[in-house]
Amino acid sequence: MTDTPAINPHEETLDFKSAIVKDCYSYWRGKVIGDRLPSRSDIDPVDIPKLMPHAVILDVRREPELDFRYRLIGTYVAEHLFKDHTGSWFSEIEYQRAPSTIWQNCAHVIETGKPLLPETPYVGPNQGFKSVEDVILPLADDGETVDSLLVFIHCMRRSEI
Repeated sequence: MTDTPAINPHEETLDFKSAIVKDCYSYWRGKVIGDRLPSRSDIDPVDIPKLMPHAVILDVRREPELDFRYRLIGTYVAEHLFKDHTGSWFSEIEYQRAPSTIWQNCAHVIETGKPLLPETPYVGPNQGFKSVEDVILPLADDGETVDSLLVFIHCMRRSEI
């Protein structure tokens, strides 16, 4: 590993629209020590009870091929989905399997070890939402090899954009 922190070198330019997602990112950033990524065990729901409903935890499987499984879907996120995908792999979900945008975004975070603030269109049952602000954050039990992703999501109403 280099002495370069395992964070986005342009983090100052991240332009959060949602205070919730910004707070989630700040929490994760506080768990980064030097160039070591936080592990899943570093994330304590007791520390962030107001943020956990916005959380999604994805397991990363590298073999036989890269895939992602929904380990946890927070209650806020679940309310805004057509279906609860807890326990499902992206490869089992037609619109999320490779090469979907969500799959590519997660793969990018795996490859770089850096957070990503994608612009995701809202796809769900509530027509009052226009987009989703989400941040995809790498987690690594060994501090280096990404083995989980922590995602925080806030659905943006047309009036919030």
